[in-house]
Formats: sequence, structure tokens, C-alpha cells
Amino acid sequence: MLDIMDLDNETSAEDTTESEILDTTDDTTDASQDAAGDDDVADDTGEASADDTAADPYTRLIRQLDVPEKANAKLLESLTEEHINSLGDTGRTLLAQLIAHQNALTAAEKARANSRYNEADQRIKAAQEAERRALQEKAKLGQILNSQALKDQLERAAKIDPSKLDLFTPEGQRAYLDKQAADHAKSFFAPVTDAARQAEAELNYRDFCEQNPRMKDPAFKREVASYLKSAAERKEPVSLATAYQILADREVAEKARQQSEARRRARATAAQHTAKTTSPGRKPTAGIPENIEKDGYRTKDGVVLKGIKATIAYYREHPEANARDYRANTGQH
Repeated sequence: MLDIMDLDNETSAEDTTESEILDTTDDTTDASQDAAGDDDVADDTGEASADDTAADPYTRLIRQLDVPEKANAKLLESLTEEHINSLGDTGRTLLAQLIAHQNALTAAEKARANSRYNEADQRIKAAQEAERRALQEKAKLGQILNSQALKDQLERAAKIDPSKLDLFTPEGQRAYLDKQAADHAKSFFAPVTDAARQAEAELNYRDFCEQNPRMKDPAFKREVASYLKSAAERKEPVSLATAYQILADREVAEKARQQSEARRRARATAAQHTAKTTSPGRKPTAGIPENIEKDGYRTKDGVVLKGIKATIAYYREHPEANARDYRANTGQH
């Protein structure tokens, strides 16, 4: 039986390094202070700073505006076309160009983000594919070690009794070496074959998850794992496919039951509603004409009905009156 493996909860460790802060010497501090003083002198003389000269035209224009960190929602709601038109041709042109440039910057940043996302996605897929190939190689090695020919050869060598060998003959020496090699091979092959079985089980599990999308739901996957565990504890183990099908069928049956219960409640509510709105002791409201049961009601088909049938027909053809009377008779508003 294949125990379910929760492969979604994968963890990754990132190597982090800490950089040390070196104490600066007095000479360095003095030099930096002198440089700061020179910058102050330059600012006082009206010379442009390096940031201003290096900034692109768009950034220099934006610096001339008092742009808040957050837009005023009420102000935006109160703006109309007249406000834009009042800017004049020059103002509208400038505003349109600034917006167009900002849109271009946003589009470029979005493209870079998408490119980074695609590159990361490709690296993830490449890593997953490499991991799958490694699992396949492990499983293939296990198939080789578990081949019937190799098993037969090892079993024949294992049955050799060293005490009965004549080590002074070539045949005895070969048999002794075969016996030693078989004993060493068993101890060496055991962990390899165990790893191969685990790799094959993991490949089968991944293939099953790809073929059954419900296994991508963590909650459903936990249910499957719990079912497999409980079945094993009861000594009634089942396969992954069997557990999946049982729980999927239960889920479908539960949804059908809930839908049936919802329809039953809706019918009960409708019946209660009709009983309240059509009972003889019901207090008439503006929703339906008075004395309709006595005088009768002509339907849209031209049929004249009297009594309770007249009331039911009126409500059926005037749902808004039905709703008003229902709220009035149930105390709802």
C-alpha cells in the first residue's frame, strides 16, 4: 500500500550571511564632515545638486508639484469634466503627457515583474523536472537490482557452504569469492532498493495528483491521508486510488444531500408563506383588492376565479403584492 505523502508542504532554506560594521577612523569622519561642509557651500551659492542634474525631465517636473502620498477620495469624487476643461489647452496637454508617461512607467514595471515571474516559474519547473528525472533514475536502478536474473544469481551464491569448499582448487576459490560477493551485495543493495521503492512510490503519487485535480486541494488531501492512516490502523489497508474514490463519492453525496435539504426548506417556506397569505383570517392589506374572494378575479387568460383560487391567482400574477402581504403578515419590514 502506498502511504500518502504531503508533497505540498515543501520547505526551503536560504543561506544568510551577516556583514560586520567596521568602525571608521577619525580621519575618515573628518573627511566626510569636510565634504558635507563643501556641499552646504555649494547649496548656498545656488548651484544645482547632483540629484537634480541627474534626474530625468519627468522627475524634475513632478518635483514642482506638491504631490501627496495619498489621494483625497472626496476630492476625486467631486471632480467633473468642467474642472479638466478649466485647465486650458496648456494645462490639459501637460496633464495628458504626465499621465501618458506614468502609464508607460507602470507598463514597463509590470513587464519587468512578469518577466521575473516567468523566469522564476521556469526555474521552478526546471527544478521539478530535474527532481523527477532523479526519482526516475532511482526507480530504474531498483528495477535493475530487482531483476530476476540477479536475484537467482545471488540466491545461488548465498546457498554456498564455505566449509565444504576446497579452497586449493580454482572452482572452490571462485565459489568462495561468489559467496563473499553475494553477502556484501545484499548489505549494499538493501538501502538502494529501499530508496528505489520510495522513489517509485513518490512518482506514482505525483502522477496520481496530476491526473486528479482534487488532490491539489490541501483540505481534501488531508482527508485522503487521514483515511489511509485510519484504514492502516484498522489493518484494512486500501490503495490511494480507492481512498480517493471513496472520499470523492462521499463529497458528491453530501453536496446532493445539502441541495436536497435546501430545496426542501424552500418548499416548506413557500408553503408556509402561502398558508399565511391565503388563510381566511388574514388581515387584508393594500397588496390585494378587498373582497377579491367574493367578487372574483379575472386572470390574464380571461378566466374568472372566486374564493381562495382568486387570491392564489392574484398573488401568482402580482408577485410584488405577494411580497408586501407576506412582510405585513409576518411583521417584517
